[in-house]
Amino acid sequence: MRDERPQTRRVVRVILAREVMSCGLFHTTPEGEYLRCTEGLPPGTRWVAAGLDPMTGDVVMFFEHESFEPVPLGMVPPEFHPVFTRYTRPLWPESGGETE
Repeated sequence: MRDERPQTRRVVRVILAREVMSCGLFHTTPEGEYLRCTEGLPPGTRWVAAGLDPMTGDVVMFFEHESFEPVPLGMVPPEFHPVFTRYTRPLWPESGGETE
């Protein structure tokens, strides 16, 4: 029986340093900091997976889109560098924090 699974995937790897990921995770105030991708990932990009690199503490995320170059299964996808912008918004609606 022949394996009908695709032999490539159109994915990229995005690495977020632990310093970047610390925003918004450990807040005791009503406002939180968040990240928004503002440039680089095309509309319709699909998030595939994420993991933690135990050696660096960085978060590694994988995204898929038909415009990305095909990557053979088992190979490490190329690193991609989208632009992320930090913004602040309330964690609770009644806190009155900024939204952008």
